[in-house]
Amino acid sequence: MSSEEGVGDYVAVSGQGLAGGEYETSIQDFVNSHPSHEFSWGLGDIVTAVLDSALTLTSLREYLYINDSPPFANMITSEGRWSLPPDQPNMPQMFSLTARK
Repeated sequence: MSSEEGVGDYVAVSGQGLAGGEYETSIQDFVNSHPSHEFSWGLGDIVTAVLDSALTLTSLREYLYINDSPPFANMITSEGRWSLPPDQPNMPQMFSLTARK
């Protein structure tokens, strides 16, 4: 998927909702003038690319919520985080990965 608007300031949109982060207001009304291109890569593809690059995987965490905008209908929000309703089976919505050289 491509977007001429580019990636917005999802950090500012999430504000205090980012896990483990301290938030300070910075640029106001940010507008990205560069187009963005998004791809759907499987978690296995990403981890394999990290390992094939001779990096050492140091952490991989999955989160049952997502910041910014909900990818599914009927999601509920709390403090900038979106998650599936309690009456639906839950699944990870995003992940974090760290690696070192």
